[in-house]
Formats: sequence, structure tokens, C-alpha cells
Amino acid sequence: MKNLLAFPVIISAFALLSSCGNTTKTANQQQAEVKPANMKCYQAIDGADTAHLSVGSVKDKVMGELSFNFKEKQNNNGTIEGSYHGDTLFVDYSYKINGTNFKNPLVFLKEDSTFYQGYGTIITYLGRTSFDKKAPIDFTKGFVFKQTDCK
Repeated sequence: MKNLLAFPVIISAFALLSSCGNTTKTANQQQAEVKPANMKCYQAIDGADTAHLSVGSVKDKVMGELSFNFKEKQNNNGTIEGSYHGDTLFVDYSYKINGTNFKNPLVFLKEDSTFYQGYGTIITYLGRTSFDKKAPIDFTKGFVFKQTDCK
């Protein structure tokens, strides 16, 4: 009988001890902990569709949040993380739809206090999706984000 009682105690102790050393955090948890103090907010309106972008930086890393609200497609919101290359911001957009996680590259051209969303050829190499460096990016067809007050 003593052995039967000891087994649950040993299993519980092992689970407790192993969870104490678990410091793995999701990207969203890490981003929430490192909220840039220089966060700026932007909004884009294209007919009935809207998008909201918040962008800040910590060291050389740009982080923020992005949401798309479409009239005739499914809305999505998530986080961005990336870096500037000159006046162009390349980010990975991580979001979830119907319980499935997605991660897509996005690109924005920054001029003064406006971001222009770009479209270009996407390639996948070794499981990593990115813009094709050999193909041009068109910044005239995407959302145009104008700076606004953060809420």
C-alpha cells in the first residue's frame, strides 16, 4: 500500500521540479515583455477594409502588432518582427486563424510618417518564406498606413 501512495507523490514532485526550469516562452509572450517605449501607431483604410499597425524598436529589432479587418474576408491579427533595410521594413507577420498558426513575410516602405505595404514575389527556401531579392516589390497596391494616436 505504501508503494501505491508513493508513486503519485514521486510523479507530482517530478512534474513540479521539471516545470520550474522551463523558461521557454512563445514569441507573443516575449514581445509582451519587451514593449518598445517608442511605439507608434498607424491606420489604413481602403474602402470597407481597415488595418492597424503599431511599430516600435528595441536595439536593431522592430516589433509590433498588425491587424487586418476585411469586409469580405476573414479578419486576422498578430505580431510583427523584423528590421529595416534603408527605408524598407521587412517583417515576419505571425497570426492565427481557426486555431492554425501562420507566419508570412510582409514588407513596408516608410516615407515620413507613412508606411506603404508592398507586394512582391514570395519564395520558400529550406522552409523559410521570404521575398525574392531578384524581383521588384510594388508599393502602389497595398494598404497605406497613416500615423495616428495609439489607443
